[in-house]
Amino acid sequence: MISRGFHLPSIALLAATCFFGAQAAQGQPKGEVHILWIGNSLTYYNEMPKMLAELAEAGGQRTLVHQQETPGGCTLEKHWNDGKALTKLQSRKWDYVVIQEHSQRPLKDSKPMFEYAKKFDAEIQKQGGRTLLYLPFPLAKAPENQEILTKLHQDLAAELKASVVPVGPAWAKLQATNKPPNLFNEDGVHPNRAGSYLAACVFYSSIYGKSPEGLPGKIGGLSDKEARQYQAVAWKVTQDMAKGVNLLTGALSRNWITTGNWTLDKENVVTLTPRKGEEGWKRFDDYLWLKKQYRDFSAEFEFKVEKGGNSGFYFHVGDKKDPSNKGIEVQISDSSNEKPGAKLSPNDSGGIFPGIAPTKNAAKPAGEWNRMKVICRAGEVTVILNGEVVNEVPLDSRTLKDRPATGYLGFQDHGLPLSLRNIHVSE
Repeated sequence: MISRGFHLPSIALLAATCFFGAQAAQGQPKGEVHILWIGNSLTYYNEMPKMLAELAEAGGQRTLVHQQETPGGCTLEKHWNDGKALTKLQSRKWDYVVIQEHSQRPLKDSKPMFEYAKKFDAEIQKQGGRTLLYLPFPLAKAPENQEILTKLHQDLAAELKASVVPVGPAWAKLQATNKPPNLFNEDGVHPNRAGSYLAACVFYSSIYGKSPEGLPGKIGGLSDKEARQYQAVAWKVTQDMAKGVNLLTGALSRNWITTGNWTLDKENVVTLTPRKGEEGWKRFDDYLWLKKQYRDFSAEFEFKVEKGGNSGFYFHVGDKKDPSNKGIEVQISDSSNEKPGAKLSPNDSGGIFPGIAPTKNAAKPAGEWNRMKVICRAGEVTVILNGEVVNEVPLDSRTLKDRPATGYLGFQDHGLPLSLRNIHVSE
């Protein structure tokens, strides 16, 4: 929590701040997400990018505006050499650029995929965008090649620090069910409409960080009942691939920087035990900071506070010496004892500083473990506390629009005990 550092002239001003913060969270008009697709027929078949845009609209997400350069049979090498994709890439700032290699090319020779993906990624970074790697499915007659494609794309993503959109693994999981649906066109190469719908659901899960479950099946020519299986698989596979490793394994110094009294035990639980004289929240070097910086991310962790406990999860911190003004905080506190129906404030667990209260009190009592998930994707931050969405705010809302768009992640040392475990962060 950072409110103790605010010097507000009156309670009226505090009330106004909370009121307008709530308006920002609930009534802020959503902007647009701009995506460029660079690929081939696996992308354009059945107008898959349009399906994704329709899913986004149906899900109440930011409007998806897209362009594409997707001629049939095209490889990343050919895209680079003919220059059309590069011209579109350099024409504006893109939020995301999807690059899709020919599904057979890396099985024969993976070097060109790595070489030209790196070239495109460098240009995407120059434009301030984010690279998404379309992990495709193999030919219908060679499902065993999925493992090879997955490994190659994961290795490439690690080199580029990019995100994999696991369309192929979602296909494999759906094909492994008791009554697998047909996802291929008659040629055994391209997706049929249902296959493209599954791909769109995977992209929806990856870009927005939200489950597509409950969205209309008719977008993919399916009944809503039929679509539920596709949606559930898309969300599960995306979550499994994005989860990553527990950042509290091994020595604490492997992934974290701090001068505070944070200790990691044999059970991989990190505990903050403030030393004598360590009070308040302005000892910024004592915070527990991840070494890596993030823009879009999904962070999931468990926390436990004592009675009266207070801390916070920071993200997009541009200056670790001034996180309260150069970053965004999600509140962690002992707030379960709020009376039913009581008006919540940013000080309650799941609140966002500056000035946005959670929509509900989902915190567990002091001394119990809470699970929090913070998803920052497609221009929005979503906070899920113990399985309930408690905040969903556009990053260009009135109180957040001037905060950095990328930066460090960390946990606050407020001079009060705090325990954390199972910290997973993915891009």
